[in-house]
Amino acid sequence: VDKGALRDGEGAAIALDPSRGAPPAPAIVAKRVADYRNVAVDHLGRVKSLGRGDSDMPIAFGASTVPADEWGAGDCIRGAYSLEDQMPDADLGKSVSKGYRNLTAKPNRTLGVPTIRS
Repeated sequence: VDKGALRDGEGAAIALDPSRGAPPAPAIVAKRVADYRNVAVDHLGRVKSLGRGDSDMPIAFGASTVPADEWGAGDCIRGAYSLEDQMPDADLGKSVSKGYRNLTAKPNRTLGVPTIRS
């Protein structure tokens, strides 16, 4: 309501009867238009909608607090695994990637550059 256009006492009348100075009722628009506005317009103080729709899933972040019957870091630290699992792998320290193995016909050949050169 423009205060300059009010006559004496009309402000009190509007305060007592809000329908006199009420803004027009909101217009009914198509759902597509409303959905577009929700995605395209940044609403002040609200998280921007990414257009994925409302999810029926509860909002939760992080790992579940319900214990699962799977191995975790705590089981590895406590050592609750068999002796066979504790043994080192057979290929430990060996390159298993094709093309990166240092295999030669001469078994005594030294590969690489020496640390101290003479």
